[in-house]
Amino acid sequence: MINKGLLRQFNIPAKLHRNLAWGLLIVGALLAFELFNFSSTDFALTDLIGTLSFGGISWATVLALAFCAIDFAGIAVWILSVAGEGVADAQLSRHRRDPANRGKTCRSGLWRYTRHPNYFFEWVHWFAYILLAAGSPLWLLTLLGPALMLLFLFKITGIPYTEAQALKSRGEAYREYQRTTSSFLPWFPREPRN
Repeated sequence: MINKGLLRQFNIPAKLHRNLAWGLLIVGALLAFELFNFSSTDFALTDLIGTLSFGGISWATVLALAFCAIDFAGIAVWILSVAGEGVADAQLSRHRRDPANRGKTCRSGLWRYTRHPNYFFEWVHWFAYILLAAGSPLWLLTLLGPALMLLFLFKITGIPYTEAQALKSRGEAYREYQRTTSSFLPWFPREPRN
């Protein structure tokens, strides 16, 4: 049951709450699969290399953990990137809903460190697939994901279009934002020019 008071208190839209619930369900399923994957990998490696151990720890277990760690890293990158994109979108939405911000640039939260945090996290999200595909014979193909996403964001859609629209609607205030805030990679703001 969704606690609507809690959603209102933290300005969390119901849609975002539903998406979070689905995300947690998917993550739970992935973790359950990884636990199964770990036990079957450990079993197969024990069968392959025997009970060889060092310091009381089976080498099969160490190798199984290493194989699964890459998957867990991929899941962690996926969770953090989707969460980061959701936070950036929620911050922008909250900024736009406030009538006092009409015609102003969002410069709070993640938007203080990059002009396009949602695009940045969308790009980072593609690295999760590289990690999740590690060990696959077609692993190198996953490198195309972040490369193509970067190309699209910087040259085809995304940043050029968004920046042109922002300059039209916000003018000099947005130019100042461009001078002080990183375009893509989150970084500390530069001092404004005098």
